[in-house]
Amino acid sequence: MMVRLLAAVAATVLALSGCGSAPRAKLDMPFDQARAAELMAPGTNTIKGSALLRQRGGGIVTCAGREVNLVPATEYAKKRMAMIFGSSPISSGLYFEYTPPAYFVFSRTATCNAQGFFTFDKLADGEFFVTTSVTWETSYSTQGGWLMTRFTLAGGETKEVVLTAN
Repeated sequence: MMVRLLAAVAATVLALSGCGSAPRAKLDMPFDQARAAELMAPGTNTIKGSALLRQRGGGIVTCAGREVNLVPATEYAKKRMAMIFGSSPISSGLYFEYTPPAYFVFSRTATCNAQGFFTFDKLADGEFFVTTSVTWETSYSTQGGWLMTRFTLAGGETKEVVLTAN
């Protein structure tokens, strides 16, 4: 009996280990550092938000403790987000073979608080993406995924967003 249980567990682990690798992608276009720097210059706008996913049983999982990324919507970022998310606000992941280091330099991060809320302040006028992950563990797998929203700020506004799959 114990041998069968161990064999079943081993088979499950082997089957799932191949599922964990994200698809690979290549994005051959330049990253516009000058435009990214303009968008990341200090400004008077604020973005406040939260991120959550509803489980099948009705439970809510938030981004509490997770990193949230603010990315300026350069042409490179728009193409990258389109490849990752398509027309959906949720993605299970995509691995890029190469990302220009400046892409990460011209972005900001925050952390979701215990209730799943985050804030970015002193933002310039312009268009941005916010991404974060909301995941949870089940018996044999991780569920949930990456969430993204795109928005425009102008004139010292405070915008509130909710990242979710709906």
